[in-house]
Amino acid sequence: ECEKSHAESLGEVVASTADSLTRRVEGDPTRARGFEPIQQSSADAAARHACSCVAGTSTADPSRGATPKHPDAAGRAALATFGPRQGVMPAKPESKDDHYVRLAFAVVVAVIIVAVIALIWPTAAIVIGVIVFVCGVGYVALTKQRNVVRTNKVKAERAVLVQEQVVAAQQRVQEFQAHYCVLPGDQFCALEKLKSHERLRDSLIVYDSIGDVEAAMDDGVVFVFLSHQWLGYDEPDPERVHVGAMREAIRSVGQDADVPLDRVRVWLDVISIPQRNRSEQKLAIASLPTFASSCNYFVAVAPDTVHANTRVACGARSYRRRAWCRAEIMSCWARNGTRDMYLSTSTGLRPLAPSDEILVEALDVFGGDLTCCRRGHGNGEACDREELMLPILGLYAEIYRDREGVAEEAYGLIKPRRSRADICSPTTHHGL
Repeated sequence: ECEKSHAESLGEVVASTADSLTRRVEGDPTRARGFEPIQQSSADAAARHACSCVAGTSTADPSRGATPKHPDAAGRAALATFGPRQGVMPAKPESKDDHYVRLAFAVVVAVIIVAVIALIWPTAAIVIGVIVFVCGVGYVALTKQRNVVRTNKVKAERAVLVQEQVVAAQQRVQEFQAHYCVLPGDQFCALEKLKSHERLRDSLIVYDSIGDVEAAMDDGVVFVFLSHQWLGYDEPDPERVHVGAMREAIRSVGQDADVPLDRVRVWLDVISIPQRNRSEQKLAIASLPTFASSCNYFVAVAPDTVHANTRVACGARSYRRRAWCRAEIMSCWARNGTRDMYLSTSTGLRPLAPSDEILVEALDVFGGDLTCCRRGHGNGEACDREELMLPILGLYAEIYRDREGVAEEAYGLIKPRRSRADICSPTTHHGL
């Protein structure tokens, strides 16, 4: 009977809906508008009936008594659609403003009562006043205690959140989050212009894990990580300044490692990171610390030139100010040290960081310049600092964990610099 009555109620809704739509098509808006109250009344009837089914009683026919306390499928569906009956809707939680209004009202009433009693019976007024004062002090103390409990709860939740973020960040830097895509050295040196990942996809060699890269290294393959500053907003090297310097750098690496160019593997952001698929790009960015540290040579390419859009001078100094370049330097140095980090010059490769000044500057990754910030994050564009947060957090966590082992050198520079002012803007620079 419950299902039958409910079906009849829902049948009215369907019938009235169909009739209304028919009238609208036939161009009779008067009849169509009459649909709304019919639908509302039927919907209310269905909702009340469904709620009574769930509660174990039926409103379809009071003379039949209670139905079994097992909600039918139709009743559950209607309850989910229309919600519970109005009488069982949860009360709206009291706001802070309502609480303070009630408290102020109670205080005013208490003051008036004490004042009236003071006129009639002064001694009793004093006693009541003391009682009210004690109650007020107790209420204030209780409120303060509640605030302390609330604050401690928020702090505990924040600590858990931070811990979860640190764990997630450490997991990000333990293994590649995206494919490690590299281009053979001989093919790279044949490029006249830097091409995107998508255009060179068929020529790329893909490694799935750090273990695969290490196995290739054991087999005599040399990996080179090229770090550079983009010279245009939409193109990395619009005037083909960097590509020439990069070709020379790869040839210098081949000579230094005494291997043919076809045994060299080149990683470069525009070539190795997807440029069109934003999701894959984010995964590759999250792998930046592992990419930068999975190489035999880290080469910074920063010849003197100008930016194609801003016409601002670009070179070694502007390279050091870039947040992405600092992140790449820090990633390689924190895991591999500075021994195989080089700066490409017209006379060949030379050490990137002959002193600690450049490394200290690279620690301030988030204080570096970003194109997205310069362009004002138009159309709700996210800041690149958000992309870098987890990878760099994971890197710092790893440095702290291994501070007495492989990361001792990196931690030795980080430890004494506890404020941002100590990290930013070194007064002197060496190397670059």
